[in-house]
Amino acid sequence: MSCYWHRLLIAVFVVGTEGNCLAQFASNPPLSRPGPTAAASSKFLTIPGHAPLSMESVQRELGLSPEQKQQLKAVSDGYVASMQQLGKTFQELSPEERQKQASDFRNQSMLGARKAQRKAEAVLTPHQLQVLNKIAFQLSAAAALSDPGLQDKLSLSPEQRQRLNAIYEQAGEKMQKLQRETATQVMQLLEEEQAADLKKLLEAQPKTR
Repeated sequence: MSCYWHRLLIAVFVVGTEGNCLAQFASNPPLSRPGPTAAASSKFLTIPGHAPLSMESVQRELGLSPEQKQQLKAVSDGYVASMQQLGKTFQELSPEERQKQASDFRNQSMLGARKAQRKAEAVLTPHQLQVLNKIAFQLSAAAALSDPGLQDKLSLSPEQRQRLNAIYEQAGEKMQKLQRETATQVMQLLEEEQAADLKKLLEAQPKTR
């Protein structure tokens, strides 16, 4: 793996769930299959256009009240449910019908995302929305600055590049440690027989490169 792609991977980890759900559904028809949201805790939020809201640290920084959290959770749950239903309907179509209606389904998913985004923004105060947008920019910048080409365009000094690389290296170490700790905790939940069955199931899956 090249140094650039290694830093980019770390940057994605740093920004966590930062990403635009609207863009995701605009480029891919919704699919009805389990995802991170299904297994996430009740605190997790899926808000199109405002992914940082899924981070508890951001929720604390915004000073969300219990009522606001409840309202945002309702928006998130409603949005996820609508996308799952849309995905289920899409999957039930024949291949020919999917091809014909793919554009229509993308438009429906984009419309649903915009509605959810507006509902979420109505829950926040103007100040909270301003702070949220600032956080979103910072997260995006953290990922974008992993690109050496962008560093060149910004004329970063050698010292800035060195410090930036150190930040990414530190994030990478944290990521590796978290992955290992997570793996250990997950396996501790399984009985020995279940772990053996899981190993067989994973080995039977098609290998991807």
